[in-house]
Amino acid sequence: MHHRVIPLSVSAYLLAAAVAAQTGRVLQLTTPATLGGTAVITIQHPASAGGHYFEALGSRPNSNAINLGMPNVFGLFRLDLPTYFSWQNGFLNNGTTTQISLPIANSAALLGAVLDTQAADVDPSGPAINLSDNDLELRIVLGICHVTMAQGTSLSPLDGDVDMHRVDDTSIATPINLGVPKFACQTINHRGVEGFVEGYSGSFTGTSHNSDIDSLSYRRIAKRTFNSGYQVVSLPNGYDISIVRDNTNRNRFSVMSYDRSTGVPSIVPGTSVVDTSATPPVGSTLRPYIAFSRDARFGCVIVHDQGTGAPPDRVLVFRTDASAPAIDVTATVQPSTAYFDGAQFF
Repeated sequence: MHHRVIPLSVSAYLLAAAVAAQTGRVLQLTTPATLGGTAVITIQHPASAGGHYFEALGSRPNSNAINLGMPNVFGLFRLDLPTYFSWQNGFLNNGTTTQISLPIANSAALLGAVLDTQAADVDPSGPAINLSDNDLELRIVLGICHVTMAQGTSLSPLDGDVDMHRVDDTSIATPINLGVPKFACQTINHRGVEGFVEGYSGSFTGTSHNSDIDSLSYRRIAKRTFNSGYQVVSLPNGYDISIVRDNTNRNRFSVMSYDRSTGVPSIVPGTSVVDTSATPPVGSTLRPYIAFSRDARFGCVIVHDQGTGAPPDRVLVFRTDASAPAIDVTATVQPSTAYFDGAQFF
């Protein structure tokens, strides 16, 4: 990165002193500074600033903002004055946003390097210089790979609106919707192979924030309840399983499979059921006590309709990787007792 002299019309004012007023110019990091990549910054500005000449300024890291004092300069100077320089210039777009790019060389020597940056534009009618109301600290990193986010304004099991998005190096400012309808997580209580979890009764993991000790090692089937609003059973085959309620049709329940290696969630085909109740039932129509094969490739869930005059319970077997439709294995002749009687065991 080379230092160069910025135009005298800009330099003279900056080296004087300024009025600390808000200018309506804001910098937003659109794409992070990664080795071998290109950092992209969006300048948000008033439409009236379209066509103004601008400079993107940089310096070593600086935590202070100074009022330089000259009436024709608006805003605070937020860079390190002895080391600042200009690394890009041009004209602001007609509109309210202008993007600027900073290519990053693919050199390990740059890893962890930091550049503080701020923008300034010239209003020829004043003349006046407007400094951006914030600066950005660009730290060169290897990248964030991808992160899947489950977020919502409500985590209630009745009307939750959790949405699944992915953020990666290219979508940090515009998370990618993963296509699963908004949902509310339902209680899911894995009982363990023997009906117990690490010496505790199966109901232990039904309590908020109680998690099986193996829920992060993935050595065996284990429930994770770090957040009561997003309950999952983690499986050793690389998937997490949840029971979810559709936010739009709150009588509709499904099994959701989440691939931990790709960060992609999927509704398991054939597991979506609609309860016949006149109003959304408080509890899930899919019973929370899902059973799994020892290799975790298959799961089994009971469908318990809660409507008046509801049909008998059904049993669905599904692939935990969501690669095939679920199979209804309900007995042709209904058993004399319920598939699940509310006790600790099936």
